[in-house]
Amino acid sequence: MVLCACGLQCVVRTSWTNRNPGRRFYSFPTYNSRCPFIGWVDPPMCDRSLDIIPGLLRTRDALEDALALEQEKADWEEHRANEEETRANQAELRAKMEEERAKKLRKYLIITWLMVVMLGVYEQCSLLMVDYAVNVHYGMTSMVQDYDFTNITSNGVGIYLLCVDNEPVE
Repeated sequence: MVLCACGLQCVVRTSWTNRNPGRRFYSFPTYNSRCPFIGWVDPPMCDRSLDIIPGLLRTRDALEDALALEQEKADWEEHRANEEETRANQAELRAKMEEERAKKLRKYLIITWLMVVMLGVYEQCSLLMVDYAVNVHYGMTSMVQDYDFTNITSNGVGIYLLCVDNEPVE
């Protein structure tokens, strides 16, 4: 166990300077300490190591930068693909919603037209009933000669109208 001038236990760190690349040394437990330099853990390096290691470190740094750049590109492509997939899903959802809306509108249109036709039939029947009641009131009870059931079809829906001859019998 190595202690600094303050009496604290030293830690081992690694130097990455050009003069001592990869060389381990004893350091103070806290940075910015006023204790003097303690010493090296590793022996001094030969001149060849001092020439080769900085080049290797630069190559390693360049490869790490290139790897980080490629990772960023891959992340960007993945993000873009996810956005395109999201847009496609949203377009599909919009199309389904529009189709459902069109179905509802068709149903409402059919129901509306059926109501209009039924109202017309009801109105026609009401007029016939009033006319019949007036004729009965004035003694023309034999005026109903025939019942003519006419089948009026519209898109496969059958509507039967009761047609009454409105002319009085003589």
